[in-house]
Amino acid sequence: MMTPKELLDTMLGYLGFVVQIEETTNEGGNSTLQIYTEESRRLIGRNGETLEAIQFLLNRLLQAKDKDAEKVIVDCEHYRSMREDRIVQRVRELADRVRISGRSIQLEPMNSYERRLIHNAFKDDPEVATWSPSDSARIKQITLLKRHEPTNSTCTKSRGFLLFSGAYLRTPAKLLQKRIRFPFGGVRDDLTYYWRELESVSAIACGDN
Repeated sequence: MMTPKELLDTMLGYLGFVVQIEETTNEGGNSTLQIYTEESRRLIGRNGETLEAIQFLLNRLLQAKDKDAEKVIVDCEHYRSMREDRIVQRVRELADRVRISGRSIQLEPMNSYERRLIHNAFKDDPEVATWSPSDSARIKQITLLKRHEPTNSTCTKSRGFLLFSGAYLRTPAKLLQKRIRFPFGGVRDDLTYYWRELESVSAIACGDN
């Protein structure tokens, strides 16, 4: 069975990327695969969409092989950590509006990792709280509100406050399904297995729209 690093290297190779991958562990104990490549902008994609899609598919493939597999974070030249700092800073600026006006603000859709960043950033804030729906959707919107304010109160949301326009609005698998083509001739059995799983994941994810 391929390790996460080997599987990621194989996926990126068939996407046409020449990369070096460094495996580390972040502060939360999650395994992080840090990619280094001369084509970092193309690999990251617009607003990180391609990088997010690669991480999503990698984890789905790993969990298809082992349902207890731990989630792996895929980053490219520390793009995620820098983006996280920008997201938290921007949300803090919006939180100041909530403090002054008392009106709630709904943010753009975020994935679970980014929502956790925001919730943790405001968990000890005495004035501003964060709230997101409890359903199982992968992409949700967080609402910033004054503490002790009911979550169903009037909220400034219209189209949401966009931190990074267009991010995560497309299904991750759909972004890659037309770009990944694993040749079947001469490949190992486990790679054939992963390719079949990738096709299955793409079909399932595209059906989510």
